[in-house]
Amino acid sequence: MRRQLALYCLATALAILPGCASNKVLVPPRVDLSQYDTVGIIVFTSNDSSDISAYTTQKFMERVHAAQAGVRMLELGSERQVLRAIEHDSLDFEAMRAIGRKWGVDAVFAGHLELEAVKPNLKITTLVKSMSLRAEVEGSLRTRIVETESGATVWTSGAKTKAQVAYVDLISRGPISVGANDPESAYGELIHTLASRVTVDFYSHWR
Repeated sequence: MRRQLALYCLATALAILPGCASNKVLVPPRVDLSQYDTVGIIVFTSNDSSDISAYTTQKFMERVHAAQAGVRMLELGSERQVLRAIEHDSLDFEAMRAIGRKWGVDAVFAGHLELEAVKPNLKITTLVKSMSLRAEVEGSLRTRIVETESGATVWTSGAKTKAQVAYVDLISRGPISVGANDPESAYGELIHTLASRVTVDFYSHWR
């Protein structure tokens, strides 16, 4: 009897599943980049090192291509290089139109990464005579798409997150131990999260 009931439940579930699946529809991305023949991208600016800027830009490009394979993206170089090439002082709408004429791109990605100073969180335990130091860095990433024909911004996105930089134990009369997260790995985790969040609008999803 139990076996028959189990088989009946299984058969019912299998019969319902196709109906549930058919109720879902694939929602297209909010931003369809296929409308542009070629999209330029300027290396994101940052208040930190140029290495972080280039790394962030590459991670952003990877997420865009993962969302919409086949998007033609032309790497234009740093903001300073681009401005020098078009003989402009800032990335205003006239500069964007000049970029379109010089490189033949229909739109341009630009962005800025802001990293705040490391903020330590110090905890002192008197019983074991030790100190624990956790350091976090907070980062925010702002990105936009500007159409070169009009110089108008057609999309913007931003994200903010925190990541642990290091963990240090200072034990009385003992060695200093550093946790697994060094600054480089912390930045990597932070930038991966930021790039994933700001590119959500390029992904299709089931509803």
